[in-house]
Amino acid sequence: MARYPSDAEKGEIGTDVLVCHWSEEKQKHDCIVSDGYMFDGVITDYVKVEIPNTTHEFAGLYMCFFVPSAGRDSHACELFTVTKESELRTPPTDEETNHTLLVIVLPVTAIIVFMLWCALIFCICKRRKTRTRKRVFIETDLQIPLIYTRDKQIKTRLEGFELSKKDLKDLMNIMNREMNKGLNDSTRAEADVKMLPVYYPLQDKPVNAGVLILDFKRTQLKLLEMKLREKDGTVTSKNYDIPPELNNGSGQTMLDFIADAVKRFVRDKKISTKALTAVLIFPYPREGVVDPDVHELIQKVLQSQEKKLKMMVIANDVVNTVVSVGYQNPNCKIGLVVGNAFNACYVVKWRKYKTDSNKDEQTDEMQVVYNTELGALGHKCSIDFLRTDFDKEVAASSRLPDSQILEKMVSWAYIGEIVRVALKRMRTDKLLLRSAPEGCPLFLKDGLNADCVAEIDRDASEDHTETNRILTGLGVSECTQEDLQIVQNLCRLVIQRAAFLAAAVLATLINRLNQHDVVVVVDGELYRNIPYFYNLMHGKTQELVKSRLKGKFYFVSAFAGGYIGAARMAAAAARSQGEQTPMYLDCL
Repeated sequence: MARYPSDAEKGEIGTDVLVCHWSEEKQKHDCIVSDGYMFDGVITDYVKVEIPNTTHEFAGLYMCFFVPSAGRDSHACELFTVTKESELRTPPTDEETNHTLLVIVLPVTAIIVFMLWCALIFCICKRRKTRTRKRVFIETDLQIPLIYTRDKQIKTRLEGFELSKKDLKDLMNIMNREMNKGLNDSTRAEADVKMLPVYYPLQDKPVNAGVLILDFKRTQLKLLEMKLREKDGTVTSKNYDIPPELNNGSGQTMLDFIADAVKRFVRDKKISTKALTAVLIFPYPREGVVDPDVHELIQKVLQSQEKKLKMMVIANDVVNTVVSVGYQNPNCKIGLVVGNAFNACYVVKWRKYKTDSNKDEQTDEMQVVYNTELGALGHKCSIDFLRTDFDKEVAASSRLPDSQILEKMVSWAYIGEIVRVALKRMRTDKLLLRSAPEGCPLFLKDGLNADCVAEIDRDASEDHTETNRILTGLGVSECTQEDLQIVQNLCRLVIQRAAFLAAAVLATLINRLNQHDVVVVVDGELYRNIPYFYNLMHGKTQELVKSRLKGKFYFVSAFAGGYIGAARMAAAAARSQGEQTPMYLDCL
């Protein structure tokens, strides 16, 4: 079951309220329920979800679905609300509270008929698979075929985006090798991935805490005040756009911008900082800011504006995703972010991979979340066999050309630029878009963003109307139908490659854990905005994991974008440390 904002647009991803899956091994349902809701764990012909204290935060459109298989094909179920007074009413105002019960009605007869219908469709599709393989890539082998074109040079250039199973297996071997280096004190310095440990008791549940979250992205700083309670919480937030010149400026100018934004946020929202703990989410490296003294730098600029505000945690967004779900589901072992950054983490017993000499007995009861920083893979040319000339040009024109190589092949921040560079190269060689002027916006740096790539990918019209509209807006007109088809196919190949590379990362971590019923928490723009990204990534992961682990892992979405995880880490750090030195849960 999910909640959507009242003004949600078509295709927008909602917030998971209740997610249940059937465990064949345990022969029972495993369920995850979001904060602020209560679920009694009983699943019969209906499911009851309670909202003990309803406020405007819970207003919106609630929907529930059956998902009969690993894919996302779903079947809606009936849902109605019952108040304590057994009557329907409109969403309450800020001051109102009421005990609300959501009842999801699952008719037994309908369930049986629907499951039989799914089984029949599955059998039919299985028999027709060989005849439809080249026509429908999503429903068959999850592989996007190159479209027919008379120009063999275009085919040759696009083939670089296709990855074989051997390519992905080789990548998994490289990842394992680099991860092992990162876990070893003597070889960590030469490893591409540093395997940063975050010691934290995932089942700890801090309550009655106030947290200020600073979510620092490439183009925007998002500030949130979260008040955590035992069964609910409240959120106040505001976004501050980062001026483009600051991204190319010094680290100190960015720190000053953060401090000023915090001052305005606290003043405008009338927030008391007396009992407020701060947490900074830094999803990617920044020169002049992210260094061993980053905590002291942030603390200094914050206290210059708000003297009572204490920075307790510097967290990574991928760690936040796994912590956001790990509180309620002990099977939550892997987190993945495929957004503007690309990274993964996994959870093990802290003794399993020891990376320091600290023998504090209290850590015996903790688990360690390893922030792998796998997006940095390729620093020493180890994955050049996967890169195209377009990838190399995109990396060379970035601010840090030799860093985050894998991330620049996958992340939402770069897929638009990869497509743009490929189109420009083929236009220069007179293979495509021959009528486009050389100085048009499409061929300028960052002229095509990921949102445009997603829109082109979704274009289902026979004459590629939406693709043509986007290209016309970027100064390219009079495109042939073959040109438009190739542009769309290029976008899909870049998306497919990103999904397959993400699948290789997940398969590596699932194989490494070697456990059944592993829950994988996924977040990021690619996962949320590309409808079939889940299918591509899940299907390829199934293909790459060990035989005994196939079908033994599950994907769920991060609660509240991982912010709940960040808030809980900060609250736990503040409670455990008191007035002592802040606890470093992550280093960047």
